[in-house]
Amino acid sequence: MKKLKIVLLMIISLLFVGCAKSDIDVFRFVNHELEIQVGEEVVLNLIYGEYDENSEVLYTFSEEGIVSLDGKTATGIGVGVVTVTATIDGIKTTKVIISVINEPIDSMQMACPDTIDVGTTAQLTVSVLPDHLSNEVVWSIEDSDQSKASAATISATGLLTGVAGARTQAEYNAGGAKIIVVAQSVADPAMMVKKIVYVKYLPTVALGLSTAGNVTIIAAGESVQLIASITPGRACPIVTYSSSDNTVLLVDQTGLVTVPENSTKYETATITVRSFDGKTATYDLTVDNPND
Repeated sequence: MKKLKIVLLMIISLLFVGCAKSDIDVFRFVNHELEIQVGEEVVLNLIYGEYDENSEVLYTFSEEGIVSLDGKTATGIGVGVVTVTATIDGIKTTKVIISVINEPIDSMQMACPDTIDVGTTAQLTVSVLPDHLSNEVVWSIEDSDQSKASAATISATGLLTGVAGARTQAEYNAGGAKIIVVAQSVADPAMMVKKIVYVKYLPTVALGLSTAGNVTIIAAGESVQLIASITPGRACPIVTYSSSDNTVLLVDQTGLVTVPENSTKYETATITVRSFDGKTATYDLTVDNPND
């Protein structure tokens, strides 16, 4: 029995020694992973175990430029992920992973006109809140209608240039070619602001209609090309044509005039050209009578 007690005491002693050794061997960071924002600080708390808390600890980083360290205080200085390794007594190490993210933008506003004339430019800008964050953005023009892709251009610095206005009467009545300008934050790509802008032609001041050689007579089987002149040069170049009598003369939407097939009307008809903004011009052509 005495021998049995001695054996039991030895086993219990070994268990206590093992547990005590397990406790004092611990040297680690309190947190295994941390997330902070650029400019934010966090204390890298350590559990020293068997070591004195005043022991010298050497810190190393897997990546430079993501955090800076002052004592035990880490400060986020760049977006990224870094592993910080702490080494004590030159042998024992522990690690913590720190993710540094940008401070989120609360709101963005774009300074942008509602309209822009063809051939003119406008410098667009963006402001953000909090205002100490970067307002750097990627500029683009969003439009699902590919026919409007050339209505305007925008540079990397936000310089918007009007290129082409309304292509239909309905577009003209709506205010011009509709585009959507987009500014997307570089620091926080999930944040963006959009603005609708209408690209407009200048108003038509004068509209003229003529032919090469000032033709006034047209014969059956012939065609005459009308030429529309529009002032100013940055007015809408799109016009519509009509004939005062389609049984005498026909005109297509390029201004090409022809005599209807099998027509026997040897009369004069007036061709009218009209701009989207209501300016008109006319030209008279007479069908030649082969019997005269």
